This record gives sequence, C-alpha cells and structure tokens, in this order.
Amino acid sequence: MAFSDPRHRGRRVSALPGGQKGHKGHTLQLDPNPDGVIVHTVSICSQCGESLENVEPFDKECRQIFDFLALCFFVLEHCAEHKRCPRCGCVNKAAFPADVAHHVQNGIDLKIFLVYLCVYPLLPYERASEIVSDLFGHHVSPATVVAIVNECSQNLTGVEDDMRKLLQNTHTLQHMGAACISHARWTRSSPGTSSGSSREQKSFIDVRYEISADAMQESFQRKASEGQKAGRLHSHAVDAY
Repeated sequence: MAFSDPRHRGRRVSALPGGQKGHKGHTLQLDPNPDGVIVHTVSICSQCGESLENVEPFDKECRQIFDFLALCFFVLEHCAEHKRCPRCGCVNKAAFPADVAHHVQNGIDLKIFLVYLCVYPLLPYERASEIVSDLFGHHVSPATVVAIVNECSQNLTGVEDDMRKLLQNTHTLQHMGAACISHARWTRSSPGTSSGSSREQKSFIDVRYEISADAMQESFQRKASEGQKAGRLHSHAVDAY
C-alpha cells in the first residue's frame, strides 16, 4: 500500500517514491578505519582435514556492516565539594555549572531529542514521551515534554521577532499568493493540536498567518489598483473612438 504526503493530496504527483530516472546512485564504500574488527579464522583444511592453527593467512576478504550500537541512557552525577579553610574555618562550596540548576533534571541532549520529535516530524507529546520510554526506559511525562518545547520556544523569542521583521519588510511574500495561506493553515496541524497546543506555538502560528494575510492584502490592493488604472485607460480609449 502506498502512502502519500497529506500536503500533496488532491494533486497529481508524477514522481514515484525512490530514486528517479537519471539520478546518479550512491552506494556504501568500505571504511578504512572501522570501529571494530572480527576475524574469522580457518582451523581445519576443508579438503584433507589438516590443522591450520599455526598457518599464517596469505590473504583476506573483508566485508563491513554499517549499524549503530544499542541506544544507551546514562545518569551523570555532579558533586560539589565543601571544604573548610584550616586557617579561618570558613566553609567553601564548589559551584555547579550554570545548566545544573536542580537536584534531578533532564539533560540538554534529551531535551533536544524531544523538541526534534515534536517540531520536525510533528509527533504528539504523548507519542514523544512513549518513544523515550520505549528506547531508553526513561519516563518523561507529556506535561514535561510540553514544558521542554515551551522552554525552547521562549529561548527563540528574539529570533522569531527578528525573522518576523525581516519577512514583513520583504516583498517576496507578496508573490507567494495563496500558498502563504495554505501553508499557514497546514502549519496549524502542529503537535499541539492533538495534545493541547502551547501559547508559544499558537503565537508562532498566528505570526506566520498574520504575515501571510498582510502579504495577501497588499497583493490584492496592488492588483485592485492596477485593475482600476487599466479600467480608466480603457474608458479613455473608448471615449477617444
């Protein structure tokens, strides 16, 4: 059964999935520095049964497998030492890194992984939580996933504002037509739609939609102005005849 991209439904897609005709193919090449080597030795002659234990090989054939190791989840503990000054008796405490702010917390790499799952493939928060549990055996509640995505969104507030200003000052969007509105509506099917969209996600979608709507309005006004001008010219031409 063939699955189609929901964004392409209703439109005829000529290209089939996979490599296209004329596309230059690529294949795996032997890695000169493999991470591990398993040697398969020959112990007995297959013809006469003579032992080959002490016979040095004169040649070898190598094959390689490209794979990944079992996903590993680890717990890293930070210990800050307390020391008493032998001279004055003052107790001195070592400082924790700035990103180690709680007694127990999720690491930055795990947060990046969760944000990726929710933002790029648009997985629901519950499904992202299940994936982490299935792969690593570590429980992260959907509410925690929401908080992590919101934290990332807040950290990008300044970046989004700059992007919005740049987009509003460009005339590129004026030529995008209905595609802007279509993309804005499709963007609404974000991970939050099935598990409670956050305020930050809504504001981002509204910004995208607002820019598109403004661009469309400008485009329509410009077209209307051009149409009125063309109408006046046509009227003058008729009067001239």
